[in-house]
Amino acid sequence: MAMQCSGSVGRHPVSRLSRRLFWSFLLFTLLRPLPTLAVQSQIVLRNLQIPASSVDRFDASAVYLADSTIVHWDDVLKAKLAEPGSVNEADLARQNSFDAILASRGQPLFQVRHRLALGDWLSLAEVAEPLYRELKAFPESPEMARQEYLISLGTLYARLSRGDRAGAVPPFLRACRLKAEFDFDSGLPPAVNLSSEQVRDRLHPRLVPVFFDPVSAGQQLEGRAIDVDNSDPRDRVYLVALAIAAGQYDLARGTLVRLQGGQENWAKIFSSQLELVDQPASSTEPIRDRQWREGLTTSQAAVVDYILAMVDSRNATDADAATLAFLQLVAENQEKDRQLAAAALYQAFLIAEKNDRLGEAKIFKSELLDKYPETYHGQKIKSSKQP
Repeated sequence: MAMQCSGSVGRHPVSRLSRRLFWSFLLFTLLRPLPTLAVQSQIVLRNLQIPASSVDRFDASAVYLADSTIVHWDDVLKAKLAEPGSVNEADLARQNSFDAILASRGQPLFQVRHRLALGDWLSLAEVAEPLYRELKAFPESPEMARQEYLISLGTLYARLSRGDRAGAVPPFLRACRLKAEFDFDSGLPPAVNLSSEQVRDRLHPRLVPVFFDPVSAGQQLEGRAIDVDNSDPRDRVYLVALAIAAGQYDLARGTLVRLQGGQENWAKIFSSQLELVDQPASSTEPIRDRQWREGLTTSQAAVVDYILAMVDSRNATDADAATLAFLQLVAENQEKDRQLAAAALYQAFLIAEKNDRLGEAKIFKSELLDKYPETYHGQKIKSSKQP
């Protein structure tokens, strides 16, 4: 047995000295301080992609990577700019600053963009409105312009969804100006994004320039949401329409003469409205002219039809024709302009009630309450004592 043990040691020649040197080297390696390494600034996007490049710098407008890539805050999920447990004050301050902007800007902006893309209009207000109230001076960079565009567009659709038609004008016009002056990709689907035609004409299909709530229209004018002297001349179409709705006819007339090229049709429509205010029995032939009507846009034709139906409804002999005209407007606008559709349905209800057609009146009222409860006229008929 002793011989076998001796042979075994011979086959594994590890001396006592060699063992001592091995353990000493291992202990030295484990206990020596590691070299200080710079933190690799890693960013994770909301689509879970991780860019190869690190974070170079960031500010309230965007995150800028070392390879010159620009990442928008609403695309950022998180980032690691400091190691967990780090005592490096500069890294910790940088991480805290990044996280603060992400929480106050990135997350709400993502919610606005996501809800816009889904068409979730009712929940937009809670995230878009607080951000919109913070907007002050016009932005100077495309990145910040993109943020303000999303915020303005979110506020536009949020206000339209709750029936605040007049209140939707300022965010729409701001969104138009941002889109016109800066080049950026909003990341929104075409159905929600403003088209080049809407930006050029300063008109939105869901915001035809005819307003029904005089109080809301007056509030927009008092707050000078649209500056007649300094705003884009194309914005004045909405200003005239708001002034007419608010009963501020002198302001409407003064602005009307300043409408410029491409707005002749609107000028003619508004002029007819103001003439009917001054002289209710005045002729509507200028806007009944068939040849002139052929040059109208869909929005302009809808406003003209509403004005004419309003005039005809005053004449008892034209009550049936006016009712049919109003119901036609309801059918044509129930999807693209709910406020106009509700206004026309309300006028049909008034005609039926005036002519003791109580069955028709009940049907029109029920339709208004069931399908257009959020509109101005839906709220108006709900709060009234009308049968």
